[in-house]
Amino acid sequence: IAMKDVSVVFLDRDGTINVDVGHLRMPSELVLIRGAATAISLLKKAGYVLLVVSNQSAVARGMCSEEDVKVVNQTLLNMLLREHPEARLDDFFFCPHHPEDNCNCRKPRTGMAEQARTKWNFISHNCWVIGDHVSDLEFGKAIGIPTKQRILLETGHGASQYERRVELSSSANPQEALHIIYKKDLLDAVKFLLTQKRNVR
Repeated sequence: IAMKDVSVVFLDRDGTINVDVGHLRMPSELVLIRGAATAISLLKKAGYVLLVVSNQSAVARGMCSEEDVKVVNQTLLNMLLREHPEARLDDFFFCPHHPEDNCNCRKPRTGMAEQARTKWNFISHNCWVIGDHVSDLEFGKAIGIPTKQRILLETGHGASQYERRVELSSSANPQEALHIIYKKDLLDAVKFLLTQKRNVR
């Protein structure tokens, strides 16, 4: 089956779907952000493929293993489905490297999107990215997601990132940093996204 018409929403994990507790290492530290399961179920009903892309440098720091990250991701899936039977995430991609490793997969670099594209043949123009860091938005920009489809959340690190958005933006055009779409939480962002969907084609 040709997958080229797949529309993906790229989601950050910590601070976007679940509470950011610093370096999350074990399932017992998982707490869903209020409304996240509902938000994910709404995206699934609308036909989006949901891909989680997250930087997990705790692996490189020796705080947990890649297997631990996978166990946390599976637990997150189970928690979402318990809260809402349609709150299904389709796939997880994570960067286990240290920020100083200069890898290609740590956001805002595009390695995780390239991995995802081999499994989900998406068209970037039809995709969205939602996260709590400016680097999430820059990841979206780097893979060709339009500005109007990149959303920064107030949850997690989002509020402090929004305050510092101009200095944080590596964009040559500071005006772009001033026009960031900024929403209270994932549910707020998804409600906004679903009102825009018809304009994306």
